[in-house]
Amino acid sequence: MKKLILNILAVGAACLAVSAQGGVSIGFSGDGGITFTPGGGNAGSFTFTPGPDLTGGYQWMSNGGGQYVGQFVGNGPGGSFLYNNIVSGPGDEQSASIINGGTLMINDGYGSALAKVATGNINWTTISTGQGYAGNIGGAQLSLNVQFTSYTGTDQTLKYMVEGGAYVTVTFQFAPGSTLTDLATSGGQATTYNGSIYTPVPETSTTVAGFAAAGLVVLLLGAQLRRAKA
Repeated sequence: MKKLILNILAVGAACLAVSAQGGVSIGFSGDGGITFTPGGGNAGSFTFTPGPDLTGGYQWMSNGGGQYVGQFVGNGPGGSFLYNNIVSGPGDEQSASIINGGTLMINDGYGSALAKVATGNINWTTISTGQGYAGNIGGAQLSLNVQFTSYTGTDQTLKYMVEGGAYVTVTFQFAPGSTLTDLATSGGQATTYNGSIYTPVPETSTTVAGFAAAGLVVLLLGAQLRRAKA
């Protein structure tokens, strides 16, 4: 009997642990590119540009069918994101600080008359190049860098992101390769990019799942105790 109770408690604890570790994400690929504009030897800017396949100013589509489309618009001139203070190393890597924020918009059903748009403020911290002159926008995944301000749709993934915030990172590629110094001096065009938008399952959701798991444990324990008394 004691062994069975301990096993039930272990199952309940596992359910609670799993419910608290989940998350949701949207992977995406650029329909257009990223244009880099020189700003001097140690600074520059970049702008996401629409591609040929999407309308309405949208710049990227989600992987696996393109249910979601979106756009990044910086608060700088012409919708740009600004960076400065380029630092070199280790190896061929270079990094710089992104000094202004912007807006992220995600459409939950591209092409549908019922589609709704989630809008949020994005605050990237770092841009870097290296490893064969690929690049990254977003910085270390230490904190959320998007806080959504509005969404009236029913898509559950976006509702999680609106409730809990999100972390967005972008990886871009060059042909031929360029460093941040090259881009700050001469500009350039990232030919392709992809990325992901990730959020942990919000605390309210994990709490509900946790209570459900705890309730299951109580019911199982009660049933076993009643059998023992019978």
